[in-house]
Amino acid sequence: MTPSQFKIACLVPPHYDYLASTLIEGLISLGHQCIGIEDSNHVKKLSKSKLEHFLKDCDLIIVFQGDLVDCGLLDTLSPAVKVFVDGSDLPSISEMPNVTFNYVFKRELLDIISHNYSPIMYPLQFGIENRYTQAQKTDFKWSISFVGSMSNFQRLTVQEYLNALHDPSIFAGGTGERAYNGSAGMPLPTPKYFDILNNSFASIDIPGLGWDCGRTWEILGSGALLIQFRSELIYSTQLIENKHFIGFSSLAELEQIILKIRNNFNHYKKIREDGYRFALQQHSSKARAMYFLEVLNTEIPSNTEGTRPLRSNIIRHYRKKISQGLTYISDKVLAYSHR
Repeated sequence: MTPSQFKIACLVPPHYDYLASTLIEGLISLGHQCIGIEDSNHVKKLSKSKLEHFLKDCDLIIVFQGDLVDCGLLDTLSPAVKVFVDGSDLPSISEMPNVTFNYVFKRELLDIISHNYSPIMYPLQFGIENRYTQAQKTDFKWSISFVGSMSNFQRLTVQEYLNALHDPSIFAGGTGERAYNGSAGMPLPTPKYFDILNNSFASIDIPGLGWDCGRTWEILGSGALLIQFRSELIYSTQLIENKHFIGFSSLAELEQIILKIRNNFNHYKKIREDGYRFALQQHSSKARAMYFLEVLNTEIPSNTEGTRPLRSNIIRHYRKKISQGLTYISDKVLAYSHR
């Protein structure tokens, strides 16, 4: 692939998708056209008839994972390079549409499991989006923060531990904000959340449903020192422990990290600065797009056959309606709980 500007068809879900948004934002920043039929994730929306014509002439087709992704117009005979991006939370491989994909990228690509996969897949995690990149502060309100949805036992355990310290310089909890609602094409504003991150010396990251967590990149992009629960994730460019972030695997280890930060502040200040600088260089949305295109330009196609039938628009229509209904119910419950 050699043109300076690619014409890219992006089949994305109608709602905000962290991985789709990151990659497409980066591709657009490099000067490429990103076209689709959804008003979401930075794509330029076309009518179905115009997209059908565009698919016959484009250079690249990217199909993102998701039940609501409309693959009905996917041209199986198009000479364009076809890529499947599996952004699911699971380490297993998502079912791909019934098309031959030249390349497959996967978000939850784990080191110990990936060797069993055939064909080859390439890692592609979330990244630092432009919307929350902030200047790194040298003064801060919080020594340690752990902020967000306490959606699993590990997060709840760390929250309970931090609150039990009764340290007024530690923030542990939520803000009452909601970043996604399952229907909006872009994320909802969460100014309180990002203000806490930007005003923290360090912030803790524990995965939610998948090992790759948006909080990883939000912490780094906001300038805080990343304290991350260790994982087996394969990254496009590896974050190096004790150089770009601090890793832990137990409460006992986290306790020691907090003590060490207090007793050796300048050492951790250097890691904080280096991690921020490295993350903006290697894990921005633009860096994600550059890596993505480099794989396509240098690696041999795997030509993977998908098996899932291309869904009709009728089936997709009702799936979308169900999703919108569940979102409406969820919003009502959330509003009631915050009274």
